[in-house]
Amino acid sequence: VVDVKIPITSPNRMVPAKITRTGQLPDGVSISNIKFEPEEVTIYGPTDVIERTNVVDVGTIDLSELTESQTFEMEVPIPPGIERVTPETVNVTVEITTEETEEFTDVPIEVIGGRAEEEVLVNDSFTTILARGSEELLQKLTLSDIQAFIDVSDLSIGEHDVEIQVNGPPNIRFTLEDNTIPIEINLRSD
Repeated sequence: VVDVKIPITSPNRMVPAKITRTGQLPDGVSISNIKFEPEEVTIYGPTDVIERTNVVDVGTIDLSELTESQTFEMEVPIPPGIERVTPETVNVTVEITTEETEEFTDVPIEVIGGRAEEEVLVNDSFTTILARGSEELLQKLTLSDIQAFIDVSDLSIGEHDVEIQVNGPPNIRFTLEDNTIPIEINLRSD
């Protein structure tokens, strides 16, 4: 009788690590970069489960406690249905820098969620946005990177004050000169 040992490895896949952020950074500081070491972890488990897993959240960092660049050793949790994850820890380095401010005027406000039978009247369809972030990130930021919009999908016919929302690149905070805009929704007459 010959004993042959064959190592059996579960199906596996490499996926990026990510963190969840809570809280607000203290005034005057900004995140210039977040680095993961390693950037990816290997997940092991049934093929159908690992195929559905696109990222592993390695934990939460409270931004309100950051005043300088810091490295956190995060224990990698094992997501539901996954047998194991390697490595078991990931180092997350959050690089902090002095916050700068850049003003963008005449940012167009898009209207989303409108219905074909209605028209949305907006008096002033432009806004001014202050972008706060590291000098390096703000130097790369252009008006085309910023999207200001209002969502009218849940609004009925009539006059409304609608909150302006802003999308833009990560690690930049956006504040508006005016947070809301008056609009009027009417039935189309044509």
